[in-house]
Amino acid sequence: MLFSDQTVENGYTEKEISDNKLFSYHVVNDTIINQALSLNDNVNEVNSIVFPSEVPVLKLISSDFQKRVKDGDEIQKSHVKRLGANAESQMIDGSHGFFQTHVTEIHDATSTFLKKID
Repeated sequence: MLFSDQTVENGYTEKEISDNKLFSYHVVNDTIINQALSLNDNVNEVNSIVFPSEVPVLKLISSDFQKRVKDGDEIQKSHVKRLGANAESQMIDGSHGFFQTHVTEIHDATSTFLKKID
């Protein structure tokens, strides 16, 4: 999430903006550092697990990912395919933190997906 997305115009209160800035300065701790150091092992472990294909999945993808990551589109398509026949994806125009600024689009995509699987 970019601090530039955290504005009163995007629905945040001044207190929420201030609290989030304070919180962000305290997120580096031993657990986070260990998680970062274990990233490759954790990714390899997760990639070795077969996802149950009968579970419906809606994967929401930030458009920023597609622009910033080499072969981002292919990476996402490959991941959705790996999740099985009941998985689909939808692009949301925004950054990694789109869940904080695109609530309506997320709601609409989720509602449409749930109606399809119901």
